[in-house]
Amino acid sequence: MMDAVRSALVALLCASLLRAALELLIPEGAVKRCARFAFGLVMTALLLEPVLALLRLLGEG
Repeated sequence: MMDAVRSALVALLCASLLRAALELLIPEGAVKRCARFAFGLVMTALLLEPVLALLRLLGEG
């Protein structure tokens, strides 16, 4: 269980660092807005993944 939590946190941290680095490189305007939206979707998916896995585990037991 702790390995799953650690893995989720590492993935979230790596995605956050990648997002920060890429946001500095993307020019202002519509492209940046689309990129922020895409980054938001990725972050949401990364946050929901461990929650959904936990719900699946609780549903099996």
